[in-house]
Amino acid sequence: MDDFLERAPTTEARSPPAFPVRAIAFDLDSTLVDIVRLKERAAEAAAWALADAGLDVNPEAAAREIMQVAYDIGIDHDGVVEEYLHRRVGRPDPRFVAIARHAYERAEDQNVVAYPRVHKTLLELTRRGYPLVLITDAPRHRAVRRLQAARLLHFFCELITGEDTPRGKADARPYALAAQRLGIAPHEMLMVGDNPHRDIGVARAFGCRTVLASYGLQPVFSSDDPLHVADADIDWPDQLLELTPADLAVALRAR
Repeated sequence: MDDFLERAPTTEARSPPAFPVRAIAFDLDSTLVDIVRLKERAAEAAAWALADAGLDVNPEAAAREIMQVAYDIGIDHDGVVEEYLHRRVGRPDPRFVAIARHAYERAEDQNVVAYPRVHKTLLELTRRGYPLVLITDAPRHRAVRRLQAARLLHFFCELITGEDTPRGKADARPYALAAQRLGIAPHEMLMVGDNPHRDIGVARAFGCRTVLASYGLQPVFSSDDPLHVADADIDWPDQLLELTPADLAVALRAR
């Protein structure tokens, strides 16, 4: 994979080649599933569990504070509950940590929801003949659990997760690994994601075509860097269908 990576451009973005591409890669959180909604429900569950367990907190305020911690240290960070309690009470009672974590994680699993039109889009792309690959910084067990809960796992022929490369999407290795597994060149892969740097800038510099899922874009990720500008932005997942040929095999024969 390192040789493959070295052959790809890594220092500057290039003008992407014309469609069609041969495969489509997707980010997971805030591209396929609504992680903000999921985390808000989890924060509410943890806050109410702490209040019910006897911690002197206002549940509504505590939920907002837990979400702020998530934004501060990483919305999918494993230590959100612990960090909140540390900020709130210093050295928290382990009982409160266990209660809050249980409520938080249970609510996460119960509130995994795909964005509207995601199922329709993936089904149609599969019908058109596109191999679909997931590229995420989430650990594999979490990615699989969310895909299963959202009924999306069966659409993907490959999963590239946080354990598969040393730095995740901070560099091009996940994209190189995906292209290698699919047997395609970088310019033959389309990357769809919400993060202008990790999903768009890095993939574009590697040579992929890119689409920004602006419906999932969080303000903290906004970027004016021209290297982070996608080839196209979509406001709904099914707008991706307008950017891809209706039949991949026919489109490839026509090249």
